[in-house]
Amino acid sequence: MGLNRGDLERVPEGMGAEECYARIYNWHKRYGKSKVAKIGLPESYVEKYLLYLDEMPAPDIVSIEEMQKTFRETIINRLEWSYHKEDQYGIKIAAYAHHGKKLLG
Repeated sequence: MGLNRGDLERVPEGMGAEECYARIYNWHKRYGKSKVAKIGLPESYVEKYLLYLDEMPAPDIVSIEEMQKTFRETIINRLEWSYHKEDQYGIKIAAYAHHGKKLLG
């Protein structure tokens, strides 16, 4: 899986890792539970996703390590199902993860 041409460029120039995390966090908190239930993933995967979702720290208290973990989880693991989902700005969730991961190294 990977981003399509132009997906990463949709992330606003100058957007920091904290805002990338906040957009991922807010999308998952708002839509995650209902959307993941509709796509037919194995129950064990959904359970792990929901546990991770419950444990995600709010953007105002998240550490750099937790942001890095969420970016990785979005690219390959428990949040990966949302990779090509777009938020209200038309930006893919994975684009935020790749951008934030690049910024944090």
